[in-house]
Amino acid sequence: MVDKKINSKLENKKPVKKVIKQQVKPVNAEAENYDATDLVMGRLSSFIAQKLLTGQKVNIYNAEKAIITGDPKAIVEDYLKRFQYRAKGNPEKGPKYPKLPHLLLKKTIIKMMPPTARGVNASKKLMIYIGNDEHKKLLSVETAKIKQGLKYIELSDLCKKLGAKW
Repeated sequence: MVDKKINSKLENKKPVKKVIKQQVKPVNAEAENYDATDLVMGRLSSFIAQKLLTGQKVNIYNAEKAIITGDPKAIVEDYLKRFQYRAKGNPEKGPKYPKLPHLLLKKTIIKMMPPTARGVNASKKLMIYIGNDEHKKLLSVETAKIKQGLKYIELSDLCKKLGAKW
């Protein structure tokens, strides 16, 4: 009697369909090309980081013409102070900071992304160039433009003071 009740309950159940949700990723074969000339590095970096996290490929040209706002002397001192940090045991293993403008800009963009697999995959879609030898048509970021009257230093000047040679 008990077995008939269990069997009848099993027969009345409908088969459960498994629904697999597929993640939709934007498909953009072409990369967006941006010009970093006279754009504030922090604002540009946050804008580009958001673009990369959506799955967009991004190229940045004229990286040496990006600017950092603030007192130029204080900015140079701050960056020079970073090169003095060393590990106690072995100075070769200390934190290493880039001196070239395109690598410095790339590091600021990567630091604005989450340190997860998603952020690492997004950072692989970023290319930064010094100059614009290909003469491509470039976009500009309106929100990253500098306001008048602010003190600033260009990335090329900062990198030359740090000892970069390119």
